[in-house]
Amino acid sequence: MKLVKFKKSHKGLDYWASRPYVSEQMQGAVRQASILIVPTEGFRGHQGPLFPVGTDEMIAFLKSNAPPGVEVELPVADEDYQELALHGALIVIGTFVITAIAAPIFATLVSEAIKSRYPQYFSGVQKAEASIEVHVQRPDGSFFKVRWEGPATEIPDLDPVLRGIADGDDVPLLELDDEDEGEVS
Repeated sequence: MKLVKFKKSHKGLDYWASRPYVSEQMQGAVRQASILIVPTEGFRGHQGPLFPVGTDEMIAFLKSNAPPGVEVELPVADEDYQELALHGALIVIGTFVITAIAAPIFATLVSEAIKSRYPQYFSGVQKAEASIEVHVQRPDGSFFKVRWEGPATEIPDLDPVLRGIADGDDVPLLELDDEDEGEVS
């Protein structure tokens, strides 16, 4: 892994269910999600939620490949879905909120989705850096943010980190406040 940042998070399922663009009909599904793909808000003054390019493919892949009992959701209605295209060498996978049931398999599922979309990066022909942010639910109901950047081929290395957080394992610099981040190389 190249870079992992840990930080306490207040952006759990209830936070996302209460966003103004989440309809009352969707709030229950958002709160019950095992994997929630969440948008970027306020990007360069844009009003409303924005998702990285390819989020529609990512959610379709996750829904069709997640094991039984793992619910995958977006917190927006189809008509409110908008993508944000950032061009560069970094694959921005997105921001996710996951519960303990999804933690053991999440990074592997995401890696398989990226591999199907960008096979050239996994065949050794080209190399790519990727970034992902995951808010993991801990046993006490709190959430902990993990921000990862590194080679796209190393995304599965996150599985034991996410599983440990979901299981309540000690995390480097867990006692940090919301303004600080801890880095592990």
